[in-house]
Amino acid sequence: MRHLCWVVLCLLALTGCSGGEPLACTAMASPTGVAVEVDAGAPISAGPVRLTLCAAGQCRDLRVPLNPATGTGTSGCSGGVCSAEAVPTGGLVGFADDPELTEQPLEVALTTGDREFRTTITLTAVYPNGPDCGGAGVQGRVGLTAEGNLTSR
Repeated sequence: MRHLCWVVLCLLALTGCSGGEPLACTAMASPTGVAVEVDAGAPISAGPVRLTLCAAGQCRDLRVPLNPATGTGTSGCSGGVCSAEAVPTGGLVGFADDPELTEQPLEVALTTGDREFRTTITLTAVYPNGPDCGGAGVQGRVGLTAEGNLTSR
């Protein structure tokens, strides 16, 4: 009798592992590249910046246009409808698209005007729908602080 209970328990556990519904994946993918965040008050010239990306002894320069960064302002819900206001933060954001990047450490130099800032980041795979759905891009992120430090974020 005890043996029968174990068999039934195992069968019940296995039925919970059945295929069930197929995994729903969207057609969303992730671009490969490096995001740039410039904090308010950072020592930066007007216009785009240049990122120099170096890995395995090879470097390439990418021009990165910067746009005003926003954060969440007033938000709330009324009658089952919710909303939030986008407000400028005083910072800037951009993205250096480079489909040739791979998951590895990357030396990054950000040049603005006659100033250059350097750091090292490690690129990682990004899965917008989870790793079972594919669409992976490799990404990293750098930030220029108000004190003039380029950091991995």
